[in-house]
Amino acid sequence: MGMALQETTDTFSYLIQELNRLNVLYITLVRYVESQDPNMGPAGLPHGPCFLQHVYIPCIGARRGTPHDVLATYRQYIKHPYLFLNAGIGIKEANGLLEKRSVDAIVFGRLWISHPDLQMRIERGLPAENPIDWSTVNGRPDLDPRRGYTDYPLEIVE
Repeated sequence: MGMALQETTDTFSYLIQELNRLNVLYITLVRYVESQDPNMGPAGLPHGPCFLQHVYIPCIGARRGTPHDVLATYRQYIKHPYLFLNAGIGIKEANGLLEKRSVDAIVFGRLWISHPDLQMRIERGLPAENPIDWSTVNGRPDLDPRRGYTDYPLEIVE
Protein backbone atom coordinates (compact mmCIF):
# COMPACT_ATOMS: atom_id res chain seq x y z
CA MET A 1 0.00 0.00 0.00
CA GLY A 2 3.01 2.29 -0.35
CA MET A 3 3.84 2.15 3.35
CA ALA A 4 7.14 1.17 4.88
CA LEU A 5 7.39 -2.53 5.74
CA GLN A 6 7.07 -2.07 9.51
CA GLU A 7 4.02 0.18 9.10
CA THR A 8 2.50 -2.33 6.68
CA THR A 9 2.99 -5.31 8.99
CA ASP A 10 1.77 -3.36 12.04
CA THR A 11 -1.33 -2.16 10.18
CA PHE A 12 -2.37 -5.49 8.72
CA SER A 13 -1.51 -7.48 11.86
CA TYR A 14 -3.83 -5.19 13.79
CA LEU A 15 -6.53 -5.48 11.11
CA ILE A 16 -6.39 -9.28 11.18
CA GLN A 17 -6.63 -9.36 14.97
CA GLU A 18 -9.71 -7.14 14.82
CA LEU A 19 -11.24 -9.36 12.10
CA ASN A 20 -10.73 -12.36 14.41
CA ARG A 21 -12.85 -10.57 17.03
CA LEU A 22 -15.60 -9.98 14.46
CA ASN A 23 -15.73 -13.69 13.63
CA VAL A 24 -15.38 -13.21 9.89
CA LEU A 25 -15.63 -16.45 7.93
CA TYR A 26 -12.39 -16.14 5.98
CA ILE A 27 -9.44 -13.89 5.23
CA THR A 28 -7.73 -13.89 1.85
CA LEU A 29 -4.07 -12.95 1.80
CA VAL A 30 -2.79 -11.78 -1.57
CA ARG A 31 0.88 -12.30 -2.28
CA TYR A 32 2.95 -9.58 -3.89
CA VAL A 33 3.20 -9.88 -7.68
CA GLU A 34 5.47 -7.21 -9.14
CA SER A 35 3.87 -7.32 -12.60
CA GLN A 36 0.56 -6.33 -11.00
CA ASP A 37 2.01 -3.49 -8.91
CA PRO A 38 1.62 -0.15 -10.70
CA ASN A 39 4.32 2.49 -10.70
CA MET A 40 2.79 5.26 -8.59
CA GLY A 41 5.43 7.92 -9.03
CA PRO A 42 4.79 11.33 -10.58
CA ALA A 43 7.12 12.51 -13.34
CA GLY A 44 10.08 14.71 -12.52
CA LEU A 45 10.89 13.33 -9.05
CA PRO A 46 13.87 11.12 -8.17
CA HIS A 47 13.58 7.34 -8.15
CA GLY A 48 12.51 5.47 -5.03
CA PRO A 49 10.41 6.54 -2.04
CA CYS A 50 10.66 10.25 -1.25
CA PHE A 51 9.87 12.21 1.86
CA LEU A 52 9.15 15.93 1.85
CA GLN A 53 9.01 17.39 5.35
CA HIS A 54 8.41 13.88 6.74
CA VAL A 55 5.47 13.26 4.37
CA TYR A 56 5.74 10.27 2.06
CA ILE A 57 5.48 11.16 -1.64
CA PRO A 58 5.61 8.36 -4.21
CA CYS A 59 8.37 8.98 -6.73
CA ILE A 60 9.26 7.50 -10.09
CA GLY A 61 9.98 3.86 -9.53
CA ALA A 62 7.89 3.77 -6.36
CA ARG A 63 5.41 0.93 -6.27
CA ARG A 64 2.12 0.80 -4.43
CA GLY A 65 2.82 -2.57 -2.82
CA THR A 66 5.19 -3.45 -0.02
CA PRO A 67 6.82 -6.74 -1.00
CA HIS A 68 6.95 -9.25 1.84
CA ASP A 69 5.89 -12.83 2.55
CA VAL A 70 2.27 -12.33 3.61
CA LEU A 71 1.77 -15.95 4.62
CA ALA A 72 4.82 -16.05 6.89
CA THR A 73 4.03 -12.59 8.30
CA TYR A 74 0.29 -12.83 8.99
CA ARG A 75 -0.52 -16.55 9.40
CA GLN A 76 0.21 -16.39 13.13
CA TYR A 77 -2.52 -13.77 13.63
CA ILE A 78 -5.33 -15.63 11.85
CA LYS A 79 -7.09 -17.60 14.62
CA HIS A 80 -10.71 -18.35 13.74
CA PRO A 81 -11.37 -17.55 10.11
CA TYR A 82 -10.37 -19.74 7.24
CA LEU A 83 -7.21 -18.60 5.46
CA PHE A 84 -7.23 -18.34 1.68
CA LEU A 85 -4.10 -17.46 -0.31
CA ASN A 86 -4.04 -15.84 -3.75
CA ALA A 87 -1.56 -14.60 -6.38
CA GLY A 88 1.06 -16.41 -8.38
CA ILE A 89 0.39 -19.88 -7.01
CA GLY A 90 0.85 -22.88 -9.23
CA ILE A 91 -0.84 -26.25 -8.80
CA LYS A 92 2.18 -28.01 -7.26
CA GLU A 93 2.74 -25.24 -4.71
CA ALA A 94 -0.99 -25.12 -3.93
CA ASN A 95 -1.06 -28.85 -3.21
CA GLY A 96 1.96 -28.53 -0.92
CA LEU A 97 0.44 -25.64 1.05
CA LEU A 98 -2.83 -27.52 1.44
CA GLU A 99 -1.13 -30.76 2.48
CA LYS A 100 0.89 -28.94 5.16
CA ARG A 101 -2.30 -27.15 6.26
CA SER A 102 -0.54 -23.81 5.86
CA VAL A 103 -3.75 -22.54 4.26
CA ASP A 104 -7.36 -23.66 4.08
CA ALA A 105 -7.86 -22.87 0.40
CA ILE A 106 -6.07 -21.50 -2.63
CA VAL A 107 -7.68 -18.86 -4.83
CA PHE A 108 -6.67 -19.14 -8.47
CA GLY A 109 -7.11 -16.15 -10.76
CA ARG A 110 -4.85 -16.26 -13.78
CA LEU A 111 -4.90 -20.05 -13.99
CA TRP A 112 -8.72 -20.04 -14.11
CA ILE A 113 -8.72 -17.31 -16.76
CA SER A 114 -6.45 -19.23 -19.10
CA HIS A 115 -7.63 -22.77 -18.28
CA PRO A 116 -11.39 -23.32 -18.36
CA ASP A 117 -10.54 -26.96 -17.66
CA LEU A 118 -8.41 -26.17 -14.59
CA GLN A 119 -10.34 -28.37 -12.19
CA MET A 120 -9.95 -31.38 -14.48
CA ARG A 121 -6.23 -30.60 -14.89
CA ILE A 122 -5.76 -30.51 -11.12
CA GLU A 123 -7.73 -33.73 -10.62
CA ARG A 124 -5.69 -35.54 -13.27
CA GLY A 125 -2.28 -34.09 -12.39
CA LEU A 126 -1.91 -32.34 -15.73
CA PRO A 127 0.06 -29.10 -16.29
CA ALA A 128 -1.58 -25.68 -16.57
CA GLU A 129 0.67 -23.73 -18.91
CA ASN A 130 -1.61 -21.75 -21.22
CA PRO A 131 -0.51 -18.13 -21.49
CA ILE A 132 -3.09 -15.44 -20.76
CA ASP A 133 -4.28 -13.31 -23.66
CA TRP A 134 -3.83 -9.98 -21.85
CA SER A 135 -5.59 -8.11 -24.65
CA THR A 136 -8.88 -9.59 -23.39
CA VAL A 137 -8.38 -9.07 -19.65
CA ASN A 138 -10.23 -6.25 -17.86
CA GLY A 139 -12.09 -5.34 -21.01
CA ARG A 140 -11.41 -2.61 -23.51
CA PRO A 141 -13.98 -0.63 -25.47
CA ASP A 142 -12.27 -1.47 -28.78
CA LEU A 143 -12.63 -5.25 -28.30
CA ASP A 144 -15.52 -7.65 -28.57
CA PRO A 145 -16.64 -8.11 -24.92
CA ARG A 146 -17.42 -11.77 -25.63
CA ARG A 147 -13.70 -12.49 -26.22
CA GLY A 148 -11.56 -13.79 -23.39
CA TYR A 149 -12.23 -15.56 -20.12
CA THR A 150 -14.57 -18.15 -21.59
CA ASP A 151 -13.14 -18.85 -25.03
CA TYR A 152 -9.79 -20.44 -24.18
CA PRO A 153 -9.71 -23.92 -25.69
CA LEU A 154 -10.64 -26.88 -23.55
CA GLU A 155 -7.74 -29.24 -23.89
CA ILE A 156 -9.24 -32.08 -21.91
CA VAL A 157 -12.01 -33.94 -23.63
CA GLU A 158 -14.22 -36.28 -21.60
